[in-house]
Amino acid sequence: MLADMFCGIGPLAVRAAVKKKIKVLANDLNPEGFRYLNINIQTNHVERLVIPFNMDAREFIRRVI
Repeated sequence: MLADMFCGIGPLAVRAAVKKKIKVLANDLNPEGFRYLNINIQTNHVERLVIPFNMDAREFIRRVI
């Protein structure tokens, strides 16, 4: 499992899911980055592997990890 705390639109998160078939927790606080992350996840058909979050990184660590 991979945790990407500042993933933006998810280039690392989505690539890891596509190429390595690993589960990824992808987080970005920016609402526009989060919106495009979700589009990127759907476009690459990795909805089951990449779990998107829209939180502050400190909150993400405390609540999710």
